[in-house]
Amino acid sequence: MKLAFLIYVARSGSTLFARHLDAISPDLLVTPEWNAAIALLRLPESRVLRMDADALLRVMMLDRQIRNLELDDSELEAAARSCAGRGTRALVEELVAAHAAHRGREPRVVAIKNSASLWVAERALEVFPEAVFVHVERDGRAVVNSLIHTESDYDPGHPMGRGDPVHCARIWTEYLDRLDAFAARRPERVLNVRYEEFLARPDASLAELRKELATRLGVELRAGAGAGRFEVPAGERGLHALVEKPPQAARADGWKTELGRSAGIAVESLQRRHLRARGYPAHFLADAGTTEIAFARALEYARHLGTTLQHGARRAGTLARLALEDRARAGAVLREALWERLRARF
Repeated sequence: MKLAFLIYVARSGSTLFARHLDAISPDLLVTPEWNAAIALLRLPESRVLRMDADALLRVMMLDRQIRNLELDDSELEAAARSCAGRGTRALVEELVAAHAAHRGREPRVVAIKNSASLWVAERALEVFPEAVFVHVERDGRAVVNSLIHTESDYDPGHPMGRGDPVHCARIWTEYLDRLDAFAARRPERVLNVRYEEFLARPDASLAELRKELATRLGVELRAGAGAGRFEVPAGERGLHALVEKPPQAARADGWKTELGRSAGIAVESLQRRHLRARGYPAHFLADAGTTEIAFARALEYARHLGTTLQHGARRAGTLARLALEDRARAGAVLREALWERLRARF
């Protein structure tokens, strides 16, 4: 089994793209998002090799998205027993093979859909030397617009990205900073897919990607429809209302009217370097004067500070309540939060 990773910033159209990618060849399968593999790749392999079945099972059960693989408790327990002492690759292959079997598939290549794969990319290449990272790139202004206008399924009643344009703009730029650094070191490991081009010509884009994946992974990926059946997990369907519809190129520019001028100026100012490098033309800044830019940035940064303080207080309260109910899960959530903050800095 050859492994690839599908990477992206949240709200980059990765789920729609994954659904179509999953169906382009009977030899290629895309998994829904799950995090246990990333949790293991954050650890030294020597530590993973020392884990017994109970420890491996704990890693899996602390993954709130592990059920996306459609495996029941007995299958997870069996995987933990089978792979104890055999390392990260053995467990990942066991889990994705079991998931593939549930979907009636016997793939040559499995693409694991998880944005955090980028942050453990070097470790992933130690474990999966053949791995290729398929990056779904979307205009950063569209990403921000989608984030702030989408309610989180994992934090009901609250928007993704805190509803904060400045915070979301930084998420996009920090991710692309890390991507560019990795691509500079490992150019042969990164395949970039521009989301807007995929929307405009989905069949041609996917056919080109299938051929390139086959070449880089050294396997045959037959043309023709695969078994498909890539489904958005039930708990995440509220995030992906359009995923079962055909790609809609007209939606690519929705951010121009939905983002708002003040927020748009602040976002574009933060993202300017990456937007220019990727050929996305200025929109809000194209006719904005110095005074308007300064005012918009000051306003949005003040809002950002207030939102950050409010978000921090709310998260602290949520974590305290969780600690009273489930100390192990609270610890896992805290570790994840700290890792998310630190990973963008180093």
